[in-house]
Amino acid sequence: LKYALLLREVKNYRPNMHIASRKGKKIYPYNPAFCGIYSLDTDSFVNSLETAVAYALNASYYYRNSFEVDFLLKHNNKLTPIEVKAGQPETGQIKRFLDKFQLKTAQKGYVITENYEGKEGNIEILPFWKVLLKGIDL
Repeated sequence: LKYALLLREVKNYRPNMHIASRKGKKIYPYNPAFCGIYSLDTDSFVNSLETAVAYALNASYYYRNSFEVDFLLKHNNKLTPIEVKAGQPETGQIKRFLDKFQLKTAQKGYVITENYEGKEGNIEILPFWKVLLKGIDL
């Protein structure tokens, strides 16, 4: 299903790639259009939003240990944490990630929301439609 572009695999980030390949993976529909096929409940919007962001950013990693960050983008040996929220923007997980990695591998983080926009320190809060149209600055 992965090679048929029906499902996308997002790996749990670890500095050692061998360990990352053995840790739990998240599976998303490859395209957000596949999200609502089997479910019409209200939680499907949150899942669709997260799937759309994974699709738009071509996300390959997430982080989960004692807390979770939805996506990590790796670019030029730097990590950019991204959290997707359907309601009020929450920056706690991004702050924990930036503290854990001591800002050596991440310059800033992003929280993608339904319709909020702003900035809290080095964390940008963006509405999902803007990310889908423009992407993010790495």
